[in-house]
Amino acid sequence: MKTYVVDTAALAENARIVRETAAPAAVWAVVKGDGYGLGVRKFAKLLKKQGYSHFAVTETREAEILRENGFEHEQILMLRATCEESELEQLVLLNVICNIGSLQEAETLNAVATRLGKAAEAHISLDTGMGRYGFLPDALDDVVRVHREYPMLAITGTFTHFSCAFCSRKKTEQQYARFQAALKELTARGVNPGEVHCANSSTLFRHPEMRCDSVRVGSALLGRLAIRTKPTLKKIGWIEASVEQVRQLPAGWDVGYGAGYTTKKPTTVAIIGVGYYHGFGAQMGQDLFRFSDIVRGCLSQLKALVTRKKLYVTIENRRCPVLGHVGMLHVVADVTGFDVSVGDIARLEANPLYIKGLGIEYR
Repeated sequence: MKTYVVDTAALAENARIVRETAAPAAVWAVVKGDGYGLGVRKFAKLLKKQGYSHFAVTETREAEILRENGFEHEQILMLRATCEESELEQLVLLNVICNIGSLQEAETLNAVATRLGKAAEAHISLDTGMGRYGFLPDALDDVVRVHREYPMLAITGTFTHFSCAFCSRKKTEQQYARFQAALKELTARGVNPGEVHCANSSTLFRHPEMRCDSVRVGSALLGRLAIRTKPTLKKIGWIEASVEQVRQLPAGWDVGYGAGYTTKKPTTVAIIGVGYYHGFGAQMGQDLFRFSDIVRGCLSQLKALVTRKKLYVTIENRRCPVLGHVGMLHVVADVTGFDVSVGDIARLEANPLYIKGLGIEYR
């Protein structure tokens, strides 16, 4: 038995905290990545039960699934910009709010809407420092053109996205200032920006002044933020798997690839059929190699060494340390002194973003 369990009570509590913290701003529930790996249909349905009516996606298929499963009237916002005509046609027919961040995107969407004989609703995205989608601050002439020269576009909002809300107040405040300056200039030129939104999960809790008309929240609903929040959010999921073997190892015996651990005394171990393939022990890769990032990584490793940080699994309410490296499909836990049997259920911490090869169970 290998399952990722979603705690529906914890999700409901997080949804309540987010909604009350954001008020009076509306909340866009971000359900990208197939609902952060939890299944966009079930994830969104639970949020709908909690009163959520605004959803944000990054794939057309996610929007399609929602429309096919009881979300006929809820607002759906596409966060990813595209110039692909076939995709834009689907989005317009699904009544999805599109993302326009360039004149090319505006021209393509307007042409698609004209061909379909159906106005396309869209929000304007401004790039204030993320470097992905959106008009740059010096391209506001183009934004004005989008509002005035494309008759089949209904522009109902303007937004930006913060790159460092979880780690840098200075950069976030800098981006916010750019965003506000752009909105001020657009308004002075007779452009109504519509619904204004910029706050993601971290911004919601760290910068209350940036909540604007609405906020976009995903990670906070999962209870997985890199910052502490008040009220405290709850992690909503974990892996459950059964113990496959219980073994006795002698002192001086190596465990796992690379002989990552050597027993210091006779040790009882439990073998659990879950590994990094399933998402246990997985984390974001170190894909930045600036000097500051390398130093930060070294300090993190040093802290783990000094504090003797370990991975644990929980078996029958007992925390058991993992021995050696986490394998691709197995993990070894020290259960010396505990009454553990084959078939007992182990609970393992894992971010749903990294899980695969597991069933999803909502409880």
